[in-house]
Amino acid sequence: MENYTMDFQVFFYMVIGIFGLAGFMRGWWKEAITTGLLVFLLAMLKYPELAESVVGLLNQGLDLLSELLIKVKLLEHSIAHIDSANSQFYILTLIFFVIISYFIGKSAAGTLNITVGGRMFGAVLGLLNGFIILSLFREYILQRYLPNTGMSTAATPTTVTSVAVSNVPPETIMDGAGIWILIIGGALLFFFAISSRLSYTSGKVKTRAPIGYK
Repeated sequence: MENYTMDFQVFFYMVIGIFGLAGFMRGWWKEAITTGLLVFLLAMLKYPELAESVVGLLNQGLDLLSELLIKVKLLEHSIAHIDSANSQFYILTLIFFVIISYFIGKSAAGTLNITVGGRMFGAVLGLLNGFIILSLFREYILQRYLPNTGMSTAATPTTVTSVAVSNVPPETIMDGAGIWILIIGGALLFFFAISSRLSYTSGKVKTRAPIGYK
């Protein structure tokens, strides 16, 4: 079988370009919701103990659900616990977060008209979200920074069937102060998006058009 080589940099810019286009179509508010969920995954990657705590809470919920289902005879055995070091769990969580953020954005701001400024800022956030998603996916595949796995800085060959991936930069999203800028900035942006959409007046919570929408 003939082997093919894919340049990682070309693939990287192509994918984040698609996210940037999606951000332009969706507007900044919807992209900000996605950013808020993604930076939570970044925090879990930065602090493995946070990931362990979240997984522990999920396992407690699974135990309660198992007890309930066993009592009503819908289940014979307890549901298996989630392994906090299992990269597949984080990949599935990443996919779930992206999908649920799109549904939240569509239901909360789907009928509003987006201004040109709102679309341009949305494109910027779309590029950012694409960068974060690819960076998270890369770290999950390499299984670095996950709980109980330790950090490995050794180069890892990347091959998918007969397609070899070349020109993979050694730098990671976890290096330097960039991770802090993303986590703090993304969290602030998320809360700003929520506050710009909701208002509290006369004891009632009302919705309003955020900046860049009408």
